[in-house]
Amino acid sequence: MVGFDFKSVLLQVIHGSIVLVTCLILFVPNVLCMLFCSSETSGNNNLSAIVFLFAAYIIGVFIDFAADNIEGCLIKYTRMKSPAYYLLKNGRVWGIHIAHFVKIRQDLCALASKYSDKPSDYYCLFKEKAEVKDYEKTNYLLQTAKNKAFKCCSQTQKEQIDSFFCLYIFARNLALSLLGSAVLFLFKFVLEILGCFFRELPVCCSFLFVFGMLVFLSLTAALASYRYNIYYTRIILGATCNPDEKTP
Repeated sequence: MVGFDFKSVLLQVIHGSIVLVTCLILFVPNVLCMLFCSSETSGNNNLSAIVFLFAAYIIGVFIDFAADNIEGCLIKYTRMKSPAYYLLKNGRVWGIHIAHFVKIRQDLCALASKYSDKPSDYYCLFKEKAEVKDYEKTNYLLQTAKNKAFKCCSQTQKEQIDSFFCLYIFARNLALSLLGSAVLFLFKFVLEILGCFFRELPVCCSFLFVFGMLVFLSLTAALASYRYNIYYTRIILGATCNPDEKTP
């Protein structure tokens, strides 16, 4: 989830607009012209634009909420793991490395274990032969790293953290909005099939082509989001490290 400021509102409007425009084009194609291309008074056009932006924002908020929960469920209940797990366990993921990962892991485990009923659990998670993923513990270590990083990191590092976090959230929500648009195109394709019984095959094929392109773009955005998340996590973890500092 993102905060409430101009930048986050703008991002949510962008994501919501993708789905909203897709709905209007597919199911009420004349509405866009009626809303923005009408020769009537500018007051009505301004009101239409406000309504459109508000509806896009509401959809964008829902997309952000849904993307956040879907990502959490994928990490918690599937074989997918967060970048923090790989960076803390192996020091690398997708060819992206982090220096001093062993010390970072030791420091975070020691710090996190101070507030745990079972301190050893945080060490067992990252043993050399450990294969069991624990979403809650990995997330707890990352939260511990965030708390420490924002106290220790420089202003430049804070700007980098904010930048990569925005890129990660933007790409993640963009992936879901494009996927939602693809589902709408697929639904429209099914309606065309049922309505024309292949009498307008070129039209149906165009829907399938757009559906395929949207799915491809959605997957691309999802991969980009995960990569931005890796950079974001690496900066967070790296900001907690001081090689000369003794492990607590």
